[in-house]
Amino acid sequence: AFVKPIKSGEVWFERMLWGYLIYLLFATTIHPWYIVFPFGLSILTKNSFMIGWTFLIMLSYGFYSFENALISNGLILLEYSGLLILILLDLTYRKKQHFLQRFLKL
Repeated sequence: AFVKPIKSGEVWFERMLWGYLIYLLFATTIHPWYIVFPFGLSILTKNSFMIGWTFLIMLSYGFYSFENALISNGLILLEYSGLLILILLDLTYRKKQHFLQRFLKL
């Protein structure tokens, strides 16, 4: 991750965000409060997908609410599918305009 020299604080925060995101994606258990740190980092960068994940992470509580494994695994699948879509949208529109500015037309 640190092949190129870091020239600004925003680049440093962005690399920390991606590193922590990769860690979370490979973790076996992610509690909703685990994304507080990357959410704070995303505020300091142009990455806005973490804002969406803060809403989607609440679907992980469905794992504890439903005894049916099909429903709880479906909620987790929905959460991570939504996260993947948010990451792809963020990476696609980042060059042109901040994703939230384009989405909310600010």
